[in-house]
Amino acid sequence: MSNRIKKNRKKKKLITNKEIEKIKDDVTNEAIRKAFILMLCIPTMVIHDKYAYITKKIDEKGRNREERFIDLCLDNYECILSDNVELRELVKILKDETGVDISKIT
Repeated sequence: MSNRIKKNRKKKKLITNKEIEKIKDDVTNEAIRKAFILMLCIPTMVIHDKYAYITKKIDEKGRNREERFIDLCLDNYECILSDNVELRELVKILKDETGVDISKIT
């Protein structure tokens, strides 16, 4: 084999099954952590922003508290999905405005 071919070859790093499992576990744990923060952040943001509105038993559209709460949570979720706001922004707003720091949840 010529020196030119040898120079152009890139060394491949082999990954063991143990390393692959560790990577999978790390990614899974990070996804779980983010999902848990998301699960807490949206309802907490709704309570923070809309508490007075939520506490009315029935609103002008005839919806009860639970229906309004779910709708408001879904509104925040849609904002995240449509990239109008990022989860880290909601986490920061909660910390800045309420002192609740859910970013520390592991």
